[in-house]
Amino acid sequence: MSNDFTLVGYQPEQYADDAERYPLIYWLNTTKLGGVVGAWHTGDFDAMPEPWHRVERFDNEEHGHESTALTFVPLRMRQQWYMSITNGGAKAVPHYMDAAAAAKFLEKYGMAPTAYFGMRSSSQVLAMVQGIDRPVVVQTKGLVAMTSFKRPTRKSPGGDVYRMVNAMLGVANQTKKGADQIPHFAFWVTLKQPVNAKGKVVTNEVGGGAVIVYPELVGKPEEVTREYLVQRFIGREKLQLAHAMYLDGEAWANEPPRNDFEGGFESDAAATAEPRPAANAPQPIGEEDSPF
Repeated sequence: MSNDFTLVGYQPEQYADDAERYPLIYWLNTTKLGGVVGAWHTGDFDAMPEPWHRVERFDNEEHGHESTALTFVPLRMRQQWYMSITNGGAKAVPHYMDAAAAAKFLEKYGMAPTAYFGMRSSSQVLAMVQGIDRPVVVQTKGLVAMTSFKRPTRKSPGGDVYRMVNAMLGVANQTKKGADQIPHFAFWVTLKQPVNAKGKVVTNEVGGGAVIVYPELVGKPEEVTREYLVQRFIGREKLQLAHAMYLDGEAWANEPPRNDFEGGFESDAAATAEPRPAANAPQPIGEEDSPF
């Protein structure tokens, strides 16, 4: 297999060093006017392939699209904590690397350092999405981020996506042909809208009258088989494309997200946070028709 990944047709975009310029797809739980949604939403594409469809949900959005399912390959991820605060009428959503930085920032603006206990998790995954030929940022927040994209620890296997990817890699490495390393971006993962037997979206009350919709993982990590891997394998050409996108996203993965608000004040913590060290880039797998 050639290591010249530019031959596949993907060229690193000029916006790749700016996280906010990657096209964004995010999970939409509910809206004030529309109520329960539970779908993936984007306003960054003029046209989208099936199963995406056009929607006119927001007045300030010309090209809204939604889908009840998202099939993607997670390439890189960054996860931070944030909180919403108001200063002079401008709502700010500063991002932080840790609670200590948050406490320092709050103290600077005359707020109690303990207020950081109201912070929420924000997960951004640089991904190759099925049907789209450019890298996309998939974003979730709050409890959805913790359920779907939480990083694994010694005490926890992590969120649904991590558990599925690790389960597929475990089976793939047990049945692989040859000594080539199988990269983590070799398989599709799908998160879809949860519906009950009556076809209604499944909701969850999380306190204070709030309602949330958790995206549902397609497949079960504990039931992954070689046959399942064959179905979810992205294929040789897309594997090269995913590797090119992975390499292109290194700078993005090590930069904290910018504050996503207009006006207001900037976060000192976001500008001074130390980036996480980049992971070693996995090697492409060999020439066999099936690597496992």
